[in-house]
Order: sequence, then C-alpha cells, then structure tokens
Amino acid sequence: MPVDLSSLISARAAARDLAAESFDAVLLTHGIYAGQTREVTAEGLEKDLATSAMSRWVILRELAPRVGRERPTAGQKPRLFVWGFPGGERELDFTNIDSSRDYRWQTAHSNTVVFNEALVHDTAARFPDVSVFGMNPGIISTNIMSGVLGQSSMKLRAQQALIGLLFQSPDTYAKKVIPLLVHPELEDRSGSLFNRNAQPIEPNPWLLANDNLERVVQAAQTMSAEILA
Repeated sequence: MPVDLSSLISARAAARDLAAESFDAVLLTHGIYAGQTREVTAEGLEKDLATSAMSRWVILRELAPRVGRERPTAGQKPRLFVWGFPGGERELDFTNIDSSRDYRWQTAHSNTVVFNEALVHDTAARFPDVSVFGMNPGIISTNIMSGVLGQSSMKLRAQQALIGLLFQSPDTYAKKVIPLLVHPELEDRSGSLFNRNAQPIEPNPWLLANDNLERVVQAAQTMSAEILA
C-alpha cells in the first residue's frame, strides 16, 4: 500500500484505511535520516521530523483506539512497537523543534528520537487497552545514511562496510527481537523500552524530568493539528 509518509495527511488517510480491528500488532519502522541541508515537506515540516516521527504520531493516534477490537483471540492486548532509538540522554530545544535555526542534521534526527520515545510514553498512558513499546536496534547496516553521504559515494560504501564488521546485521537483530514481540511477559510492561539485544533499557531521564514529556506531547499535538485541521 504505497503511502507518502512525509505527509501527515497521507499518513492519517492510510491509517484510516487499515483494518486495524483485526490486528494483533503494529510495527512502526519507517523513517529516513536528515540530509546535509534542511528539507521541508509540502506541509511545512522539516522532512525527517515529519517522516520519522510525526507521521507515527498521526498513525498511532488513529489506530490505537480500534486496534485489535475484533480479534478472534482474547487474553492479550494488541501490541504497538515504535522503532526510534529510545533511551540515552538527548534533549530537545523547544525553541528550534523544526531545525529552522542553525541547522545540523545530527540535531534534526535527534529531535525525531525524542518525539518517538515521547510517543511510547504518551500512548502507554493514554490507551490502557493496548501495549506499546519502544525499540532501539542500535546501529545496523542499511542505506539510511544515504541522504547525508550520497547514494553511491565511496564514503557511504566505506561506512556500510565498517558497520557490517562492527555491528549486527538485520538478520541477526531479527533473530533476537522477533521472540520478544510475542513474549507473554510483555503483557504487563506497556511503555517499556528495549535495546539491540532485546533487553530492557532505562528511559531518557531528560524526557521524564520536570514537564518535558508534556511539552513534547503538546508540541506534537500542535504541529499535527495545524496540518490536519
């Protein structure tokens, strides 16, 4: 089902078309990496933030109220998994969420990480009838950095070769994480976060300090409401 996930309007339409009532689980893995220069979507959002974070907010807000409602099986809540590098100690500059000032691709992508972890915590609290989890696969050999390094650059090829030597492959990670997705002990652990080895990790302490989580949630709601109104 081809969808432009840099568009919140398209993401919402796609979510509404999904037969989520019959789903056992939803896995959100889509995303990009910010480029060397700042890009803006037709809806006015920084492209990485729109694609890798805000489209996920829109999708989960559409799916969470109805996912799994008509499943033939009972006794286990439907599960939502958000891949987005949770944990760590990243902070968000609330005055520069869209990276319009002093653009750096590292900071722009870091913003998506904060929004994705906030999505996990907020969904866990807002929708008690589903279970939601944050997934941090670590560094894995893919072409996600091509926007920064170029599709066919020697630097990209060298980086991918080095990553292949130092870090796990997608297949190795899959073997570790797939059993976790269906593990019965997840039932009472909504809001939990897991690392590259499918082990629990601590949340970002900055995000849960003071009122930072509430401010990130409010920012997400404001950005999406302005576009989807």
